[in-house]
This record gives sequence, structure tokens and C-alpha cells, in this order.
Amino acid sequence: KMIKITYAGSYGQKDGVEYLIDAFCEISKKHEDVILVLLGGTKKKAIKDKVLLSNNTNIELVSYLPDDQYWQKLSESDILCITRIDSSFANAGFPFKLSEYLATGSPVIATDVSDVKYYLTDKQDFVMAKPSDTNSLISALEYLIKYPDKRGEIGRNGYNKCKLYFNPKINGQSLMGLIEKI
Repeated sequence: KMIKITYAGSYGQKDGVEYLIDAFCEISKKHEDVILVLLGGTKKKAIKDKVLLSNNTNIELVSYLPDDQYWQKLSESDILCITRIDSSFANAGFPFKLSEYLATGSPVIATDVSDVKYYLTDKQDFVMAKPSDTNSLISALEYLIKYPDKRGEIGRNGYNKCKLYFNPKINGQSLMGLIEKI
């Protein structure tokens, strides 16, 4: 069975997709059973050129999808990746894609930006990688590929953290409580 590694989202410099492509190309030299699915804004010339230059036939470019197909693709993924670089933008905002990914129950690799580490624990709820670091992404991918039992455990734990921290109903109640106090 192919191991599907997925990135979905925007493809700006802040997103660090180039590092993920480089890491995947290295990983796929050791593991022939991996595929990288890039969803969303894959019309960006720089990304298309990087994929073409990599000459890696296990990279699939998928443009924007209707919501139902998008969620289907995410749920079919074995590993989901958020690869933001170490930038003021990435550290000032929270990667909302993280909650989408965690909600699938699949394991997530996310770079150490913003407040991610205050909500999730490395190798327990997700796998942390250093931002702007191809070797760190390679290590994170290798860990989840090498230990399939850990993928399930980390995915379940991440899903539970998603329900705890990113639940709109719970967060709405907390916000209303704060407003009432004020």
C-alpha cells in the first residue's frame, strides 16, 4: 500500500512547500511506497517547476477541489504536513490548517512556529519539525514511515487534542464566559 503524504493550502514563501518537496525527494529514494499529494494552489509556476525539475513521478499535483472531494483527499492521507518557515508572519499567526488536519485523525507533521508546541506534544499528538529545515522534515517523515503503529496513535491523540482545543462550541462557550465577566 502506498503511503500518502499530503500538503494542502496556499503556496506562498511562508508555507515552505519547497522544503517538503526536497524532503520527499530524499525520502522517496529509500521508500518507493510513498506518494506526495500537493492540493490547492499548485498552479504556482515555482512549485510546478520544482516538481518538474525533481523528476519524481511520485508527486501528484491536484488543483482546487470542491469541499467534499477536498475532505475525501485529506481523509485518505496517511501523513499530513504543515511546513511553514521561520518568519515573522508564521510566528505571529496560528496555522488554522492544523485543526483541519488533526480533525482527520491522521498524523500531522508541523513545523515549530507560532504557539503549536503549547497545544501539542512532539511524537505524542503530532510530529514536530524545525522550520526551514529539510533534514528535520526528512527525520519527521522517516519516523512516521518507519513506525506505522505510531502513525495511528499520534493521529488519534491529535484528533483528541483537536476536540479539546479547536472545538468551536467549547471555544464559543469560553468566549461568552469571558465576555460575561467583562
